[in-house]
Amino acid sequence: MKLIGGRIAKWNQQLIHHKQHMLNYMIVLRISPLPPNWLVNLGSPHLSVPFGAFFWGTFFGVAPPSFIHVQAGAALDRLSSSDKLELVTPINIFCLIVVAIVALIPVFVRRKFNATYA
Repeated sequence: MKLIGGRIAKWNQQLIHHKQHMLNYMIVLRISPLPPNWLVNLGSPHLSVPFGAFFWGTFFGVAPPSFIHVQAGAALDRLSSSDKLELVTPINIFCLIVVAIVALIPVFVRRKFNATYA
C-alpha cells in the first residue's frame, strides 16, 4: 500500500464513477488478452470491485476464450489425421466479437438515455 496507495485510490475513484457498468467492464477485461487474468484477480478486491460483478464477469468473460481453447485442443487432436490447423477461424473470431459487443451494449444504452434525459 505504501508503494502504490495513491494509484489505488485514484483507480478506486474511477471505478466508483463507473460502478453501474462494472459487470460489463469485468466481462470485457476477462475476454481481452490485456491485462492478464491474474492481475484482475489480484486487483479486484483492492479496488473494491463488487463480488457479484467479479463472479458473473469472470463466469461470462472466461467462457468465450475457453471455447477457443477447446477448439484449439480439438484442432491439435486433428493434426494427426490432417495437415490443416485452423485455430483462427471466422466463427471463433465472430464469437469473441459478439460476446464483447453484447457485454458493452448496456453501457452504450445507459449513456444514450443519460445524455437524453440529462
